[in-house]
Amino acid sequence: MFTIEIQNRHSQILKLTQNESNYQILKIDGLTPPNASIHTNVNANAHGASFKSSKIEPRNLVIQLKPRGNIEENRLRLYEYFATSDWCKVYFRNSNRNVAIEGYVESIESDLFTNNQVMQISILCPEPFFKDVEDSIIDISKEHSAFEFPFEIPVSESVEFSVFEQDRFTCVVNYGQADTGMIIEIENNMSDGTTARCPVIRNYITGESLKINTDLLGGEKIIINTNVGKKSVTKISNGKEVNIINFFDLKTDWLQLRKGANYFTFDYSDNDRYFKINIRYSSNYLGV
Repeated sequence: MFTIEIQNRHSQILKLTQNESNYQILKIDGLTPPNASIHTNVNANAHGASFKSSKIEPRNLVIQLKPRGNIEENRLRLYEYFATSDWCKVYFRNSNRNVAIEGYVESIESDLFTNNQVMQISILCPEPFFKDVEDSIIDISKEHSAFEFPFEIPVSESVEFSVFEQDRFTCVVNYGQADTGMIIEIENNMSDGTTARCPVIRNYITGESLKINTDLLGGEKIIINTNVGKKSVTKISNGKEVNIINFFDLKTDWLQLRKGANYFTFDYSDNDRYFKINIRYSSNYLGV
């Protein structure tokens, strides 16, 4: 048993399954792993060739379905969700996967002059991976209670209700079938205006690191997006977003989550209690 839903650019959702009075799914191509392009160099004085590089091609989803009930009305409704050249998002769920993929409508075709109309919809997905519908979030900060009863407040002293601590060594597991980018949020959680240097994040296994050459005032936040095609560095201060990608250290890397376990360390030039850090990512899957 599986479900298919479509979201259009107006955020409207249409069910194509569990909606048999209006639509009957006949066939869906493109749910299995897409093809790869393998580039080689021919060996001049030997048999065969040498591997050069490879990449996965964009995914082409082709949906064949039959409009039912009021056929004309239901066919026209599909045009609202599969407008040629428009963006759409396909949600797929079965017993093992709850994923989605974004694409653009290449074509929507049907023979209008038959008694048994069948429609074929082609969607080209430039990013070929299905992704988890719900992001995984790893909170590096650990909040510990610091307020106990009974208590006594000394004169001219403040009392901490809770404190944040960071794990300097953190494991993030990518359960997907391909590497993926991530969104890293770093916030200076001090409310007294304390300034602190943004920490350096390092991959313990690969030696890669990510560094932003800037300070954070109390309450300020930096959001780093390392996803391919969406790379950005944004600072949020007093509710305003500012692009600070020019503060990205060119000697460091746009860290990726490799398949399996990834071990990160965090280097602080100031007291690490200033920061609240979390990592958000979505696993990539070759097929469903």
